[in-house]
Amino acid sequence: MSNYYTEFFCLPDPGLLQKARAALARFDHLREHDSVTALIVYGFEISLLEDKGNSTLWIRDLGGYVDADEVLDFVLRLASEIELAGRWGFEYSYTCSRPKPDGSGGGGAIDLGAATIICKTTTDEALQAAFCG
Repeated sequence: MSNYYTEFFCLPDPGLLQKARAALARFDHLREHDSVTALIVYGFEISLLEDKGNSTLWIRDLGGYVDADEVLDFVLRLASEIELAGRWGFEYSYTCSRPKPDGSGGGGAIDLGAATIICKTTTDEALQAAFCG
C-alpha cells in the first residue's frame, strides 16, 4: 500500500504584530472550541517566526499530512476577520512512498511527433501566473 504526503510551508505576513497574534488566537480558538470547523485546522500548524517583533506567520504541514483546501479556507476566513488585503499564495508538494502516476505534483507534456514541449507545470509557475499575469 502506498502512502501519500502533502508537504508545505508558507510565511504570510499580515503586516502588524497584533494581526499576527489575532491569527494565532483564531487558530487556537478553532482548534479547541469550534466543533463544526475545527477540522479545517488539524492538518497544519501555525506560529510566529522567532524574531522579536516580527509579524510573519509560519504555517506548515504536520508531518506530511495536510489538505491544501484547509489552509486556503483558514486564510480566507482570516482575511475577513482580521482585515487582510492583497494577494497571497503558497506552494505545496505531493509525494508518494512508491512511484505512482498520481503520486506527485507538477508535470510536463510533450508532442513526440513534433518533438516539442506542450507544457510544463510547477506550482512556482502557477503562482507567478496568478500574481503577475
